[in-house]
Amino acid sequence: MIYILPLLFGQLLQFFDDYSKSSREGTEPPPLRIGFVIMTLMLFSNITSSFILAYSFQAMSDLGVQARAASVALIYRKSLRLSPQAKQSCTLGEITNHMAVDAERWIDAFELTISIYLLYQLLGWPLLAGLAVFGILVPIQAKTASFMNTFQDEQLKWMDSRLRIITELLSNIKIIKLYHWENSMRKKIDDLR
Repeated sequence: MIYILPLLFGQLLQFFDDYSKSSREGTEPPPLRIGFVIMTLMLFSNITSSFILAYSFQAMSDLGVQARAASVALIYRKSLRLSPQAKQSCTLGEITNHMAVDAERWIDAFELTISIYLLYQLLGWPLLAGLAVFGILVPIQAKTASFMNTFQDEQLKWMDSRLRIITELLSNIKIIKLYHWENSMRKKIDDLR
């Protein structure tokens, strides 16, 4: 549907050109209904294209949510099979962070592979020129990614410490209530915020 609109626009320009040429030369112009048919087809093409695009965005969004949920489930299942030594080496907060961050990394790699394949199908070998430009820009992107990675590591440390405190709070709620330690736990959580 995306390609129909430019083709119809070309036909409409050709119609206008033929119409104005016939007026100058004094010959019989093409019927106006041809121009109206082309414009009507352009209108319906544009409307149909909008509906199809909205549907495809919704379908891709749904598929993305399902893929992310499947990735998180796989990481969670793997975390349940960790040995006791491995469980001691990482906290529940780290496992939760892995479920969110690692799933996103796998999905990003998968999306990049599919995008390159689809671009190759569409463009063929000229895609290599675009990939060369991309390769030139990679050092700039690497610097930016390094900065963002440092920022994300700091953020993950804070998230991990907050999750650790909240998990400790929830797993020991009876003891905290029994000894009236609510205020000290609230202070710990507020300090982390």
